[in-house]
Amino acid sequence: MPLSYRQRGRIWYARGTLRVGLSTIEVPEFSTGANSRSDAEAFAESEARRIVEEHLEGAAGRAKRLTLDELFLAYLQRPGGVEPYDKWRISQFAEAIGDRRLSEARDAWSEWMRVHASHMAPSSVARWRSVFVAALNHGCAEKGVPAPSIPVVAVPDDERVVWLPKDRQDALLAAYNRFAARPALALCYQGLRTQECLQARWEHIDFARGTWFVPADRAKTGKARTVALHPRVRAMLERLDLEWRETHDGQAPRSHIFLSQRGKPYQDTRGQGGNPLSQAHDTACRAIGLVEPCPEGRRDPATGEPLMVTWFRLHDWRHHWASWQVMLGTDLITLRRMGGWKDMRSVARYASVSDEHMATAIARMP
Repeated sequence: MPLSYRQRGRIWYARGTLRVGLSTIEVPEFSTGANSRSDAEAFAESEARRIVEEHLEGAAGRAKRLTLDELFLAYLQRPGGVEPYDKWRISQFAEAIGDRRLSEARDAWSEWMRVHASHMAPSSVARWRSVFVAALNHGCAEKGVPAPSIPVVAVPDDERVVWLPKDRQDALLAAYNRFAARPALALCYQGLRTQECLQARWEHIDFARGTWFVPADRAKTGKARTVALHPRVRAMLERLDLEWRETHDGQAPRSHIFLSQRGKPYQDTRGQGGNPLSQAHDTACRAIGLVEPCPEGRRDPATGEPLMVTWFRLHDWRHHWASWQVMLGTDLITLRRMGGWKDMRSVARYASVSDEHMATAIARMP
């Protein structure tokens, strides 16, 4: 087969093109691991036959050969990296079920659930599942094969109703770095999902009407909605608009509203897992003490002390917003429309927050 060889140090490498019918397959340079030319050619020929066979079999053939370990590795090596705590979760998956084939992913997940998840709260299991699914989705996309579906973990409606008192809210907003603080403010006051916020563009903001438009292709439910701008968010956006005009000869800003420290739009991680703001959010939470012992009981191997994790997640800004809306008197129908929930069941959990809040208010009466 038309592969070329070159020696780098003592090791031979191969690269080239393979013809399969009318198709041409480009083979990037790879190490044969061999010191002699003859051994290198034998290894490369074997690798070439494997590539051709996979090409002929298509996605189904590639999927049959893939192991979960290969997908986990692809996820760990993705651009932008993986959060340290999720990296640990992936290592646990790899140790327990990494040798299973992709075609066995659902059974492997069920096996892991039976052995490891019996003592966990549903919300913790859901977090493990989200990392597992993210690794599968990313790895399968990279390998060009369809990702399997993994059963959803049922989480009780009231388990993740999380909100912060006003002083803690403001302390957390102030703890973000200046780039992350901007989208965090919008998450706090607009009720947006993270990627609805990060992928927003300037044409979605209407200062004249005082609205933020979420187009259908950005919304999780696939339905567009318009939300009134909160005064603090409006003021922040107006400052960004002015800063842009001052440095661009009066031109109106275009493209994405929020940019990272590198001056680039945040990565759209929908369907891939991970979140571009997670590290900044974790740092801010730790700075003001929004931490708790790791639910799995892990300890620092050096000190033996319990590992601490942030209990206020990035998505909890949405819970925070919804909770405060209800406590301030917003009816649930209006809340559903503003937050873009598909049905009332997702919104009804916040009614209990209002009951507790009212009971506390009544108790304060002299």
